[in-house]
Amino acid sequence: MNTAKRITTAFALSLAAAAWVGCSAQNGGSLTDPNGATPGGGGGSNGGQAGPDGTGSDPGTTGGTNGGSTTPTTGDAKSLFTTKVYSLLKTGQPQGKAQCTACHVTGVSGATVFLGADAESSYTAMQTQGMISSPANSKLLLHGEHTGPALTNEQAAAITEWLNAETASKGLPGGGTGTGTGTSDGGTTTVTVQTLAGALDGFASCMDINDWNTNGLQNLYQTQTNAGNGNPSCGDCHAQGDGGNYMSANQTQTFQMNKLFPYVKRMVSGTVDPNTGAFKGLVASKRWELKGVESQQCNRATQNCHPRYTLNTNQINGINNFVSKTLTKLASGTCGTTAGTDAGK
Repeated sequence: MNTAKRITTAFALSLAAAAWVGCSAQNGGSLTDPNGATPGGGGGSNGGQAGPDGTGSDPGTTGGTNGGSTTPTTGDAKSLFTTKVYSLLKTGQPQGKAQCTACHVTGVSGATVFLGADAESSYTAMQTQGMISSPANSKLLLHGEHTGPALTNEQAAAITEWLNAETASKGLPGGGTGTGTGTSDGGTTTVTVQTLAGALDGFASCMDINDWNTNGLQNLYQTQTNAGNGNPSCGDCHAQGDGGNYMSANQTQTFQMNKLFPYVKRMVSGTVDPNTGAFKGLVASKRWELKGVESQQCNRATQNCHPRYTLNTNQINGINNFVSKTLTKLASGTCGTTAGTDAGK
């Protein structure tokens, strides 16, 4: 992975639509910008989405003037959310896709509750959950497709505009980002992490395929579900990255793809200080494990549920060991020969 490559896929909010059903091929966004999207702009026409300002070498809006305009006030920033962003989160997905409010108002299937019954209560929930930050630290933008649909380009652009206004009016940190890279000649590289975007890039750089295989992650795709028709494995539906999860029988490619966004978020997620909007660090997201737990608890009479599956103790320990070791390497500031690639995307 080259220095200062950007995360360009927006955060998917809704957890309602079960993307495993179609098992159809799709291109996910990545740390390596395969679709040519520019920060804060529209993505490519084949699965790309808009990305956040303030990543890589582009610091984005951090306060002061922007093209001669005055610095937004806190009221201006809030108004952008209540008059523009909220309505897009409520109804902005195309027909047939679940809206963000379907899960993130009530917390169905363990979804984070960051929306309310109206715009005002939703803004309060955003504050409570630490969702107001610079775009480069945004847990909204930097999540990508998961079980539900990714943000549309229109949604991502509106959220970026709103968060840039919040950043400018409140002086929030995170206008720039450091990146993590590996090398191809056996050397090491220093990883500087200043934002969530940089941290995800850094984690990917610290991933080591030997650790991956030693902990058995190359075999996760074989995990069986109870979906019927021969009880398909995870790899039968996720071999092309459907639902923001990439697992296939091609073990090397699966490793490389899990360095990319949004797939890396199955292993780690970011934390942001709710009081300052500053990036705090990465933590294990445990999405492979928790998705199985949620599949067991889902009410099939009223909800669109993922097929049931359960990871065994060895699988859970292997995932935890791999993520913990990778986070330790990231925290130490040096990583080995594990530079990510775009896996042909």
